[in-house]
Amino acid sequence: MTDLVESSTWTPGIRQFETSDPVEGGPDGIDNVPLRQLANRTRFLKDRQEAHEGAVDPYPQYATKADLAQKVAALVDQSPEALNTLRELANALGNDPGFATTMTNALAQKAPIESPVFKGTPKAPTPAQFDSSDKMAPTAFVQQSLGNMRGSYVTRTSGTLGAAQAGMQVYVLAPGTTQTINFAELKDGVRMTVYANYTTAGQTTLAINGSAKFVAVTRMMDPTVTLNPGDAISFVVDSDNINIEVTTWRHPCAESATRQ
Repeated sequence: MTDLVESSTWTPGIRQFETSDPVEGGPDGIDNVPLRQLANRTRFLKDRQEAHEGAVDPYPQYATKADLAQKVAALVDQSPEALNTLRELANALGNDPGFATTMTNALAQKAPIESPVFKGTPKAPTPAQFDSSDKMAPTAFVQQSLGNMRGSYVTRTSGTLGAAQAGMQVYVLAPGTTQTINFAELKDGVRMTVYANYTTAGQTTLAINGSAKFVAVTRMMDPTVTLNPGDAISFVVDSDNINIEVTTWRHPCAESATRQ
């Protein structure tokens, strides 16, 4: 007994046994015809399947993984700017898979535009000196506007006292200088204190740039004031002049030490 001889062909049809067919074996016998036809079909399909599995790209119309990767890359990099923008946005957001939830939670914490109620310790930039707009005023600006002293300015040379020194304590550490008050830069209500904070002989001259004068109580004074070592003067600006709050006096610390 031997196996049927198979060929890799696709037989168009399969022969049907008839009642009148004789029993006939052998390679070409009637009994083996339909079996051989089926075997040929099986061999044909097997050969095609093996060729398909072994081929790198058996059918160009099929998309491989490499093809898909190339197409997707080209789609993003060479697509309209809208898709590039979406990719940049996704990268910036860290490709968050729960982006919708993340954004919903973040938006739930925002303050409304109208009549917001802030929690925690919100901060805002401090507006410029004398700002009278509707900007938010942090505590530093409020303290400054109330006339509280806002720091110190130290100098050893002649110079100008203007908006930058408004509300400050000015310490002059050397004699023989002239400190010129730029009246045009100062607003009504600004306070300033100037100390002749040295022990060496010599005076500090306070002059006014403008038509304003120093006023002591109701007496108009010259547009200049001189301070001796250890003296100090505190004044408040109004719309026309500079009002001396404390006349020239001996600074209590001048005898023991000077500000370094």
